[in-house]
Amino acid sequence: LAIAVPVFLMKVLLPFVLPDEERHFLSYLMPVAASSMVLAGFVGAEVALLSAASVALLSAFAALLLLDVTVVGIVGTLDLARIVLVCGAGGAAGVFAVRNADRLSQFTLGGFFVGASVLVMLLATWLIDPGRELRDFPWILLVAVGNGALSGFLGAGIFVTLGSMFGVTTRLHLLEMSQLSQPLLVRLQDEAPSTFQHSVIVASLAEKGAHVIGADVLLTRVGCYYHDIGKLARPGFFIENQLGGDNPHDALDPADSARIIADHVEDGLNLARQYMLPAKVAQFIPEHHGTRTVTYFYRRAVEEDP
Repeated sequence: LAIAVPVFLMKVLLPFVLPDEERHFLSYLMPVAASSMVLAGFVGAEVALLSAASVALLSAFAALLLLDVTVVGIVGTLDLARIVLVCGAGGAAGVFAVRNADRLSQFTLGGFFVGASVLVMLLATWLIDPGRELRDFPWILLVAVGNGALSGFLGAGIFVTLGSMFGVTTRLHLLEMSQLSQPLLVRLQDEAPSTFQHSVIVASLAEKGAHVIGADVLLTRVGCYYHDIGKLARPGFFIENQLGGDNPHDALDPADSARIIADHVEDGLNLARQYMLPAKVAQFIPEHHGTRTVTYFYRRAVEEDP
């Protein structure tokens, strides 16, 4: 889709603006770089660069097949070169600007770089254009600014929309979830403050470990923040929240105590569904515990009934 949609739109646009007899350069206004920017945010720079190159070449091919004739004589070789250079360079500039996007404002920066690249390519080809005139320059500038602005705006909008629609966990989403003002983390701070402190410490340790082994540092930190949210169901049954007070397990059968401890995993998964945590983050809840004996309460049970 990242390749087919922009090429299709170019195929629709080109018959209306080529040949460019009035030299308004409107065929270079199409923000095809937006698709590569979105792809870079989802799957990385390498695939996105390949997509940008494909869009550039296929857009030029669409121009060649315009009106089912060979249009080298109508459009001109320079126009074909412009399409390849503008689409390719603009797409590549957008990809490098947003490849590690951790905030939405980077798409705005990406739009700026796309516009600058389009301007450079159009000016470079304008300088070798035998029909160039000074009155072309305002149109070139207008097209470059419009292309960059549209690419940044559409790239950000499509990126956020697709991420929400298909449940893709993007870096932007993870950064949003890492804010300690998130509703679930606020609940953890208020209702189980020591569990919250424990989660922050675990996140700090795990983040360093993830960095050393080359794992996803951001995902690790966010997952650790949420790994113990199941303790919100019964915060007082976990030792870090008792703060030297009475231990409710003293009045319970060890088997019931063990069940309560183990249940915080299932309670956490229920809260994850309720608050619509991304699957990648929710996986930290069951994966931080095994499924074997709760040893402490097993030993208590043995003491009571060998």
